[in-house]
Amino acid sequence: MTEHHEKQEYEDFLRLILENKSRIYGYILRLIPNRVVAEDLMQETTLVMWEKFAQFEMGTNFSAWGIQIARLKILQYRNTARKSPIYFSQDVFDSLAGSAEKEPSCDKDKTNALGNCLKKLSKRDHKLIQLRYSEKQKIKDIAKDLQWPLSRTYKLMAKIHYLLKECIEKRLSMSGAAE
Repeated sequence: MTEHHEKQEYEDFLRLILENKSRIYGYILRLIPNRVVAEDLMQETTLVMWEKFAQFEMGTNFSAWGIQIARLKILQYRNTARKSPIYFSQDVFDSLAGSAEKEPSCDKDKTNALGNCLKKLSKRDHKLIQLRYSEKQKIKDIAKDLQWPLSRTYKLMAKIHYLLKECIEKRLSMSGAAE
């Protein structure tokens, strides 16, 4: 490979990764809500994409290719992180992964929908979300502070996440219908 060809390959990769990084990272973040882990997985994905860039066919969908690599990285991570207290079953993971791959990038709409949905939560549920995400407390610490069983706290957080997910999807589908 000539030096000119290597430089062109590097420039092509850099341009494509910059154009598509937010979509690939968004996909990872939808499946791995821990930003630190998601960023690590994005870096690993980018490295694999660079290593395999010679196999990428220019003119095809770069973000779809990157998402497939990210999916494999996420599966590898999940296999090592099974001891995590929040672990999706394979069916749930596949469902989320499939919808995340098809989803266009609409973070602003999602953020607006989330804000509206958070307002609909009960005071207790809103406080739990605030403790978990704004104050970055671990669920076990929240349970201890509230003197609740850990299992109850996890179940309640799962219920709140479900309610928020349903509310956001409903708002997004209504806004999509209005267009």
